[in-house]
Amino acid sequence: MNSSNILVDEDMEFEECYTLGEFLFKGHFGDIWTCTELETSTKNAVKIKTLNEETHTLREGVIWRRLKHRNIIELIRIFKTPLKQYLVTEYVDGGNLFDQVVNFTTYTERDACYFMKQLFEVLSYLREKQVIHRDIKTDNLIIKKSSYGEILKLTDFGLAVRLGKGEKEIKIEPNGAPLHLAPETILEKPVSYGVDVWGAGIIFFTLIGGYPPFWNERPEKLYADIVTKGIQMTPTFWDNVSDKAKDLIHSLLDKNPDDRITAKNALQHPWILEHEEIPRMHRKKTVEKLKEFNARRKLKGAIFTVQTLYRMKSPSKRSSSHGGTTGSLEVASTKEPDRRASTSILDSNNNCSEKRQRSSIIGKTGHTDLPNQRKLSEVKVKFQPVHLVISLNEESE
Repeated sequence: MNSSNILVDEDMEFEECYTLGEFLFKGHFGDIWTCTELETSTKNAVKIKTLNEETHTLREGVIWRRLKHRNIIELIRIFKTPLKQYLVTEYVDGGNLFDQVVNFTTYTERDACYFMKQLFEVLSYLREKQVIHRDIKTDNLIIKKSSYGEILKLTDFGLAVRLGKGEKEIKIEPNGAPLHLAPETILEKPVSYGVDVWGAGIIFFTLIGGYPPFWNERPEKLYADIVTKGIQMTPTFWDNVSDKAKDLIHSLLDKNPDDRITAKNALQHPWILEHEEIPRMHRKKTVEKLKEFNARRKLKGAIFTVQTLYRMKSPSKRSSSHGGTTGSLEVASTKEPDRRASTSILDSNNNCSEKRQRSSIIGKTGHTDLPNQRKLSEVKVKFQPVHLVISLNEESE
């Protein structure tokens, strides 16, 4: 079905056309279920969203319905009632990207290239459509198995925004999954397509190393690390990685969004174009580390459940049609993380211990409000009941 002809039914009920199936998982802004079309018996998925004052609720369907790409989950139909919105999509049961990788009998750097190329292609397409996804993470990258191999499918446009003609960036509420937030999002700066490229860089780093480039079980320290720390490639996991892969990762995770490589240019990087030269050795240590990280991530404890959410202060603060309201970063819960469920699994190999963090010198930030060579101890990030506050001491400890 052509995306421009997607039906939006306000008079017809979802239940008149589909039978609701099994519950799949709870998303940030809606629950995802399987469903079956009554007329054709086709199995689909449906995202059921409760309508409220958060502007992204209706925005998702408006943006998603216009997208048609091999690497995007297809939005088939939209139902709307005064209280709920139903987004019916194609059903893909291959699991997310990391789930697939950890089950590979043999996993190589070349496999990572295969997936990253697809991710760059869909991000390049989104830029052509003037869409910023803003939530690039493994849970939104679903694998569809076919006779041609695994097809990467991007889903969940709940945080997506579309730039107007001539716009290069937008001031928007700072939302997203903590491990994947770009520095400019944390600093509440206007964002552009670079936030999606940053998310791709986080995915790429994890696919190669088996662990994320920034890690701390305390969200406030994680945010400080993302803004101020350089990435560290532990020799145990990175010595046998090609220099071209490392170069591309650094280009993706440049803290200055103006200097960050674009998805289109990433497709022209030697690591992508010269994939035949990529090492084909099995990355056993990477898979083992990724299994460990993936298992921790699925516990939904501590850092992995702290999702940043924007709350409207009053009806008068509502944003424009493309979500231009500004706001402060907020967390869904300010409770202290459960240490038993979130003991750091990366300290020994990712240099994430408190001692190492406080003694290390931080690299370039790319932001004028953060001097280039600050120590982590000079950056204080704390949670108030509502807003995340980042402050800088002028004196070193």
